[in-house]
Amino acid sequence: AFHITSGLSSVYLTAAGQMSRDISAANAAVAGALAIGSYYLLTSSSSQRPRKWIKGEDEAITHDDDVDHNIQRKAVIATGVAKDHDGTVVVRADPDFDLDLTIFGTVEGMLPRMVQKSKLGVHLYWRCEKVQLVQALYAQLAPPPKHDKSLVEFMNDECDFKMEHADGSFLDHLTFCYEYSWRHFSGHSPRVLFLHSIMGVGTNIFPMSVDKIPKLKGMLTGRC
Repeated sequence: AFHITSGLSSVYLTAAGQMSRDISAANAAVAGALAIGSYYLLTSSSSQRPRKWIKGEDEAITHDDDVDHNIQRKAVIATGVAKDHDGTVVVRADPDFDLDLTIFGTVEGMLPRMVQKSKLGVHLYWRCEKVQLVQALYAQLAPPPKHDKSLVEFMNDECDFKMEHADGSFLDHLTFCYEYSWRHFSGHSPRVLFLHSIMGVGTNIFPMSVDKIPKLKGMLTGRC
């Protein structure tokens, strides 16, 4: 900080603070420009299926009667690791995607909404060889335990789980979390991740109302 004295008045100039604000503003501007550019490139690309590539949810092998995980989720469940699939997947904009039908519908501002839409409003098209590999790995896995019927009925009938992602419903997301947890966190109840959003999500949507907490507690145990 620099202290400049002129007569009876003193002016404090905090150079470090000013520099930090300048850098933050510059970073925000760059991030905004990149987001707009990425969104423009994505939406200007053809939304049609690339030749000899398979849409992520086209090929069905499921361990659950109600949910067929997409290729990306099956790969994570089968391997237990997050991986960069660059070169084996092509991203195309979904022209029918509606952000307001997701939990991100409450996001305000043109730029934040554009960023969310560019990340969620897409279709993934995979190389046939990649799809076959992932399907083969996933098919070898033992299916997870079935969900408790009363709990699923409670979530379906008495809670409001809006669509969360462009690649499936909120319950698709929760079922993925359940199966991943059961397979890779064997010492813990998979119900924890299955129910992790029921009390509220980051965009101020609350799938279950407060008055239903006692009923939910009655369906759970000490380990959940």
